[in-house]
Amino acid sequence: AFARRLAERTGGEAITERSPGWRGHGRTVANARPARDALEFAFDPDADAVRRAHEAALRAALARVSPETRRRLVALAPFDGGDAAAAEDGAARFAGLVQTLADGRTRPLASLRRVLFPDGIPPAARAHFVTQIANRFENVGDASEILRFDARLDGEVRDDVERAFLWAQELELHERVAPLAIVVARMALGAGMAFDAVRVLEAALAFGQTAPTSSRRASFHQLAPAISLLLGVARIFRGDSAARNDLRNAEKEGDRHLQALAIAYRGLHEGLSDDANRGLALVQRAFARAAAPCPPAVRGRILKNEANLLLEASRPAELVLREARACFSAVGDRREIAFVDLILATVLCDEGRFVEANEAARAALDVFRRLGDSRSEGRVRHVLGILAADGGDVSAAQGHFDDEIDRFRATGDRKSEGQSTASQAALAVERGDLSAARVLVDGALALFDGRDEPEQALSW
Repeated sequence: AFARRLAERTGGEAITERSPGWRGHGRTVANARPARDALEFAFDPDADAVRRAHEAALRAALARVSPETRRRLVALAPFDGGDAAAAEDGAARFAGLVQTLADGRTRPLASLRRVLFPDGIPPAARAHFVTQIANRFENVGDASEILRFDARLDGEVRDDVERAFLWAQELELHERVAPLAIVVARMALGAGMAFDAVRVLEAALAFGQTAPTSSRRASFHQLAPAISLLLGVARIFRGDSAARNDLRNAEKEGDRHLQALAIAYRGLHEGLSDDANRGLALVQRAFARAAAPCPPAVRGRILKNEANLLLEASRPAELVLREARACFSAVGDRREIAFVDLILATVLCDEGRFVEANEAARAALDVFRRLGDSRSEGRVRHVLGILAADGGDVSAAQGHFDDEIDRFRATGDRKSEGQSTASQAALAVERGDLSAARVLVDGALALFDGRDEPEQALSW
């Protein structure tokens, strides 16, 4: 019955933009029944039965489409995120309808691929897919864009890019591997997954050494400095001392703006792990290397690193932060503006300027919510919790701390979860609940697990 209704609803070339959708409500295919504006259905819990039901229904529906629509479906099927070039034809609408068949446990477009390509997607189709994905991204190694991370990208688009990166390696499309690796790494860093970014970038650098001709190696190595810079920054996020070598490589080979960023991030790395004054000296070298005219995005990142090092050295940083914010505002980088607002909120809170700190924190929170950056939202919640506690609103503070811990736990950020748990312990002390405080301290120490020094987090 399901296959028959799917065929009736699609009707081959008769598919329209307003074709009714499909939604699952916990019943089996055999019990599907018409609804006023859609067919309601769900699948048997057996995943293999779900897959067979998808494929049987798709084969029946595909038998009704024209050869031209089928040809377009063959080109469209590799894309989980859809192909904008085919958005107005029947094939795209058919694939869009297929996409709505998901019940939360299956990948309907994967079923479409299995039906269209029973022996696997042929190399020519995979190469076309790689080219289409790679062409969506331009100037990926540009200094102004290389560190602009996308915190929120549709999961299916992200899957498309990751698949294109893997297929580019399998098909030895050397000129595509480096730019796709940069895009995948930027998406990973935007989602707080530094380990994945490092893995992808290391694979890209290793692959670059296998290029069979000097011309292909030259094409790959044009982006090698950008990959080294991005890899160094990803290692900093992981607390990896190998970041220094990657940043030195970028400093030797990149253009002057990439070199300036590499020097600035090496300054941040060395300043936070060793000597803040040494880091600040490197940041000044970065300013000199960038020289005028310096793109606002590049100058803003150097300034942000300088501000972090000034704070590490217990020196004023507000003016530097506000200049960095102006740079990011000039290029419309909302994510970086929000990070500067978050740092500003911390600075203003430490100075007792609680109203201004709350305004800055709320502005950052709004941006991170819009971007879907849960981890960064947790960091803002930490500041808001401290502000609420300082204002005597223990209940609100507890709510913020609970929220941030949930976010850090969901993203696997044990260090931040430990720091948040320590803040909850401090709040328990203020409430006079020493028993709860001891439990929370033990929990915080367990989260640090010997990998990080807990003294600062527990300094209360």
